[in-house]
Amino acid sequence: MSNVEEIQMIINVVSAVAAMLAAKIWLEASMIKIPPSTSDSYGGQGPFRDSLVQASQKNKLAAAWAAVAAICQALALWVGAGSYFWHKLSA
Repeated sequence: MSNVEEIQMIINVVSAVAAMLAAKIWLEASMIKIPPSTSDSYGGQGPFRDSLVQASQKNKLAAAWAAVAAICQALALWVGAGSYFWHKLSA
């Protein structure tokens, strides 16, 4: 296995872990019970607001992990393409 292949493997593993974390956190966010809106919700307080805040924080974190996974995949492709063109130019 070449150095480039090892680098790509490491990047792909990081990408897979990040994608799995994103999926897990999004699953957790989807399972948060949102209570019905009540009169105390209109003042920006209460369990309705609290559950929405909790869900949005989990969604934000999951989106960040999904972005890490996407960036890792782009980086792995870039490393592979760079290696390919480097060998073509040096041959």
